[in-house]
Amino acid sequence: MNFKTSTPKLIVLFLILICSISGNLQAQDIHFSQFENAFFLRNPALTGVFNGDMRFHSNYRAQWYNVPVSYRTFNAGFEKRFTDDPKDKGFFSGGLVFNHDQAGDSQMSTTAIGLLGSYTRRLTNTQSLTAGLQLAGHQRSFKTDALRWDEQFDGKTFVPTLSPNESTLFNNKTIFYADFSIGVNWHYRSDKKKVRTAADMPKRRSRTTVDIGVGWFHLNQPEKSFFEEQNVQLPARFSIYGHGVFDVAENVDLLINAMGQYQGPYVANLVSAGGKIHLNDRLTKELAVAFGLGYRFNDKFSRGDAFYPYLQLYMKSWQFGLSYDINVSDFEVATGGLGGPEFSMIYTFKKVPVVEFCPTCPVYL
Repeated sequence: MNFKTSTPKLIVLFLILICSISGNLQAQDIHFSQFENAFFLRNPALTGVFNGDMRFHSNYRAQWYNVPVSYRTFNAGFEKRFTDDPKDKGFFSGGLVFNHDQAGDSQMSTTAIGLLGSYTRRLTNTQSLTAGLQLAGHQRSFKTDALRWDEQFDGKTFVPTLSPNESTLFNNKTIFYADFSIGVNWHYRSDKKKVRTAADMPKRRSRTTVDIGVGWFHLNQPEKSFFEEQNVQLPARFSIYGHGVFDVAENVDLLINAMGQYQGPYVANLVSAGGKIHLNDRLTKELAVAFGLGYRFNDKFSRGDAFYPYLQLYMKSWQFGLSYDINVSDFEVATGGLGGPEFSMIYTFKKVPVVEFCPTCPVYL
């Protein structure tokens, strides 16, 4: 396979992807506004798709502070390339992921630990295709201590000492289940050389990169009910996305992201765009800042859920992100427009290339 892809064509491809995303809203799985930084929640095939040897990333989201059913969501992942000899046609990678989500007075929580593996096949000098697999174990639990039941009202007042008969309906307050997920990701990295502004400076490599892929989660659709007599399965989730960085000027990149998540009757659509300014591109002294605006919407683009401005800082091997949801859905009546903050952190480790031993020439006096 040999594709010749230019930056304008890639931008058009992204616009087509964005226009094709539609649905309702609110996927059942955990989600982040900075979805481009939550790699394993998008696709297990993103394992090992980065410029380095090892990568650690984490995300934290606090949603709806001013309502009683606030959410707290945390995600962390680690990945490593096992082999990546440029002479080989492909390489294997592996990773670990941890997810935790808690919400409401019942402290309903979901905790998951997953093992990931992937294989990346080089198609050309600029393109590669990755297939990934994730095996995960989940625990769901809740508590009834802080809940209020009808039986605890004597007609006038609330009496916490009265027995809440409803709580006896739950045979289990903690359940466990396992699932597996798969995905495919296409990666493009430009190898073009660009001339710097100063005539006496050497050409630089283009920073344009693109990832487009699909992920399919919970393929076995495990049972998730707390009631033994009921068979309630977790619907499979399908994820399609595009993430692109386009080198448009000497020190400026254009960032375009789009994603749609489909899980049973629920769909979450997100699009974002921004710019990245490189303040210093010298080796070991890299410094850049990015900013932009994202939008999460329902089955129609006009039926929005939230806007979220974001800011990202790049320092050498570190990347830090901050965003804030501004709620515009019908739930704005309760939230007052305050969705909540979200934070992300990424650290990428890259080994220094080993310089082959070169014997010095003898010096004759």
